[in-house]
Amino acid sequence: MESGTFTGAWGQRHFTPLAEGHRMPVETVVVQIQNGKKVVVYPPAVAEGQGGHYKPVPPWGWEKK
Repeated sequence: MESGTFTGAWGQRHFTPLAEGHRMPVETVVVQIQNGKKVVVYPPAVAEGQGGHYKPVPPWGWEKK
């Protein structure tokens, strides 16, 4: 499996060697809705390149004391 490259829904993928668990590593992008728009907040390099950054959310009603 590690010698091949496979086309999937997210593009070209390959598997790590058996000694590393035959995993298929992918870089996950996390977005946050800010002012009604999707803003990339992770990974930091992508977020910074697009001018985005994580904004903490207000506390939930049940967390307020």
